[in-house]
Amino acid sequence: MTLLQMEIEELKEKNDALNQEVQGARESREALVRENEELKQEQSSWQERLRALLGKMEDVQ
Repeated sequence: MTLLQMEIEELKEKNDALNQEVQGARESREALVRENEELKQEQSSWQERLRALLGKMEDVQ
């Protein structure tokens, strides 16, 4: 019986460690999703600036 209890405790510890790892991965994913959205917005902003500059260059020519 004691051996089974030790195994159960070991499995609980492994489960806790895996749960922490999953939580860490989830938080990392959420941070990456936020960063991706910010970068998409920044790219869009730069594209608009570039279009505006190209439009001005065409007006000059």
